[in-house]
Amino acid sequence: MSNPNGNNLDAGMNTTSTSPFSTNRVFTSRDELMEWVRNIAFSLGYVIAMRKSKAKNGVVSYIILICDRGHEYKSKATIKNSGTKKINCNFQLVGLYIKQYDGWTLRVICDQHNHPPAQYMEGHAFARRLKEHEKQLVADLTNMNVTPHDKLSIIKEHDVNNVSTLKIIYNERLKLHSSRNYGKTPMQVLMEILNEKHFVTDFSVNSISNELENLFFIHPQSLNIWKAFPHILIIDATYKTNKYGLPFVRIVGTTSTNKTFSIAFAFIVNEKEESYNWLLTCLKSTLDKCMHPRVIATDRELALMNACQQVFAGATRLLCRWHITKNIRKLWRRRFKIDDEWKAFRIMWTVLVDSPTWIVYNDNYKTLQSMLRKYQDVLNYLDEVWLNKYKEMFVSVWIDQHLNFGQRTTNRVESAHSNLKKYLDGTNSYLDKFIGCLDQFVRSRLPSIHDSLEKSRTVRKREQDLPFFRLLWVQCHIKLSIN
Repeated sequence: MSNPNGNNLDAGMNTTSTSPFSTNRVFTSRDELMEWVRNIAFSLGYVIAMRKSKAKNGVVSYIILICDRGHEYKSKATIKNSGTKKINCNFQLVGLYIKQYDGWTLRVICDQHNHPPAQYMEGHAFARRLKEHEKQLVADLTNMNVTPHDKLSIIKEHDVNNVSTLKIIYNERLKLHSSRNYGKTPMQVLMEILNEKHFVTDFSVNSISNELENLFFIHPQSLNIWKAFPHILIIDATYKTNKYGLPFVRIVGTTSTNKTFSIAFAFIVNEKEESYNWLLTCLKSTLDKCMHPRVIATDRELALMNACQQVFAGATRLLCRWHITKNIRKLWRRRFKIDDEWKAFRIMWTVLVDSPTWIVYNDNYKTLQSMLRKYQDVLNYLDEVWLNKYKEMFVSVWIDQHLNFGQRTTNRVESAHSNLKKYLDGTNSYLDKFIGCLDQFVRSRLPSIHDSLEKSRTVRKREQDLPFFRLLWVQCHIKLSIN
């Protein structure tokens, strides 16, 4: 018999020399012993579980390891159909702590199975379990808002023998969420996160039930950019972002370097004028003494359009051309039986919308009238729904009278919605998860914005390298330095 430093024991061991589990090794801990056994079993196509353990003075000193198909299934009368893997497999090992050597030894009781090895280890619950360091990795990746699919891929890159499934990742994430937020309501969790991340917030509650109805928040990194570039607002609502079914409103703007930045966000109880009015009033209050928006782009959401008119009465309102074209296609594409006629109509509609002057607009409209002689119902729709009421809000001859920096659609905010949803779990996202993703999304866009702003201050274009522009460039930087 050797001492513990030699890691060998040869006395008192009932082992079979041909068994892959026969060893004279002294394990430094129970976990080390179990990991060694499970690795050997895994390589042979079997899964080992701990049946029971015995403790003395609160310290475990004896464990029994069996095959996960050991024992017999004891039927319980239930309505739910179920099955069992238990077939009374006799495989059994015993782990024993020896105080003299301050280590664990392993004894083979039976190393035979009454069933063939597993073909796919993913079908065994014990094999699918995450190890402790893998659970910590899932926690770290969750904090970084990594998607479950990517978490699983990362874990498998670290351990090629890992057989965990996507469901295991979802379950582990749910356990993390439950442990962190135990005893707190969803709203308490949400407000704590917003405060921790220093969001500027406001909210309203139901006057009868005192329940939260509307929540407005601005990312701290967005506030300064918003005050510097308040000229244009692009507003849109989206759905299927959270498990509570709340509409999510996002407001974005553009910098002088044509970069999109997020201004503000809100969960609202409904898409009525009252909710939008409250939201825009909250937004207006953040500007303090700064310039108010000059241009606001939306789709044809009447409640939102009316709220914009009330809160920012001096702003020019634009309608999204993309949404208009989409609605026309949805309603009238099938009306055109000949593809060439539909293509010609679409081209002419685009030409009409891009009309640079009133005279050109009238000429283009007459051409469109002539083109739609066979489709009078289509022309009536265009006149009644769009041109008579809203042409001043999307046709170039009118909207280009206002400094809109080329913003003729809400595509910027639609794109921001799409990018954010890549981080989310669709309709199953908790609000705290949502805020974490939103924080990461906003911060990931800041370096590009800062880069463009700094270049605009320091780089002179060659076409601007004229005496007049050089003098103007110097004077501007002097003014910026003074301010």
